[in-house]
Amino acid sequence: MLLQQPDESPYDVNFQLFGFPIRIAWTFWLGAAVFGWYLVQGFDRMEGSPGRLPLLLLWALCMLVSILIHELGHAFAFRQFGIESSLVLYHFGGLAVPRSTNNYGGFASSFARIFRPRRRHHWRSREIYYRYGLGRRLGRTAGARQV
Repeated sequence: MLLQQPDESPYDVNFQLFGFPIRIAWTFWLGAAVFGWYLVQGFDRMEGSPGRLPLLLLWALCMLVSILIHELGHAFAFRQFGIESSLVLYHFGGLAVPRSTNNYGGFASSFARIFRPRRRHHWRSREIYYRYGLGRRLGRTAGARQV
């Protein structure tokens, strides 16, 4: 499949950060170079430019940090619900890949707990809408004194 994590290769960079295994595929660096090439050419024309290679390395570093921070957000959200995950950075960006589940019954039940409707609050919000929202449309508010 096109958007799944790439196969591991001996050229990948592997390390851990905050307890998450992180793999940077060699295609990430290739993608960073391709995406940054025209940007680097534009900055290289400016006076005082350090050259294309340092600019390209700076671009790749900025991509690495920004995508890593983004994917860490997903990984911390997984961890909050007891799901261990690993991160993969590759040519299309990054992935937070869930690796295990918790005692709550897994991924689906953890998110079902969040989105379970709270009936009492649901009906209370409807009551507020009908009293004030609909009342305003009719030109009066329920419970307000008419003078």
